[in-house]
Amino acid sequence: MAACPRMASSVIGTEPKSSRESPHAGDGSHVITFVPHLGACWIAEFCRPSTSALKAGVTENALGDVYQSTYAAAPFVRLVGSALPEIKHVAYTNFCDVGWRVDASGRAVLVSVIDNLLKGASGQAVQNLNVMRGIDERTGLW
Repeated sequence: MAACPRMASSVIGTEPKSSRESPHAGDGSHVITFVPHLGACWIAEFCRPSTSALKAGVTENALGDVYQSTYAAAPFVRLVGSALPEIKHVAYTNFCDVGWRVDASGRAVLVSVIDNLLKGASGQAVQNLNVMRGIDERTGLW
């Protein structure tokens, strides 16, 4: 059992950090955003953080509105907002959980998690076959 039960079989993203002080930032004109993760050993699950520049004034709520309108009809995408997703919530499922935050530099920090054996491979194949055959894409996956 893990020392912290919340981290057993999971990875948890912590507060995104932005810096212009990094030695890898060259002349300081680039912002480096680092998303540290805490976690126990996991097998075949993926946690994928990424960052994106935003127009000035874009908020986490505005990002949430865009994600809600984009994924409203996607049965296997669950939006968790600024809570940031955890692998243990998608393990053994066909779900992709997506979360986001806006860091101190105004960049979006986006995190998505999947179980690679299901959503990343076999479950995605079943979902694609369902769509190609014109049947409910959730068939056999719920």
